[in-house]
Amino acid sequence: MPGSGWKKNNRRMSAIFFAIKGVIITVAGLAAVSAWTDDTTINGKRISLLPGFHMAVYAQVPGARTLTTARELGAIFVGTQDQDIYAILDPDLDGNPGQPIKIKSGLNAPHGVAWHGSHLYVAERDRVLRFRGEAIEDIIAAPPEVVFDRLPN
Repeated sequence: MPGSGWKKNNRRMSAIFFAIKGVIITVAGLAAVSAWTDDTTINGKRISLLPGFHMAVYAQVPGARTLTTARELGAIFVGTQDQDIYAILDPDLDGNPGQPIKIKSGLNAPHGVAWHGSHLYVAERDRVLRFRGEAIEDIIAAPPEVVFDRLPN
């Protein structure tokens, strides 16, 4: 299992990736967001932003729970509350992704996702899986490899 240094680095990479884009990502639910204003409302709650910041919907994924970036693939992987993993692809990193695509289904509540060393790690309710791939097509085709299967259910 990756150590705490990896977790810190992954969080830092995610923060840098999103800071470079200048966008706050909203994938959970199907919230409508007013963009390019200092004040906006999401689900009836007012949010005030500092001058110079703006908020916009980057992508919408049903039941989104967690996400991780795979910058070298130009992808954001999203774990859901149900049985699916989605990928939001932006290969040229211009901040304009395509529609999210379902890349894995039939999983047991894949609520945790992490990307490290050409592997997509997925935490299910009772185990941790990984899918190996150098490209998004490889991840889609990859069979699951069980990393750990003794989590309490």
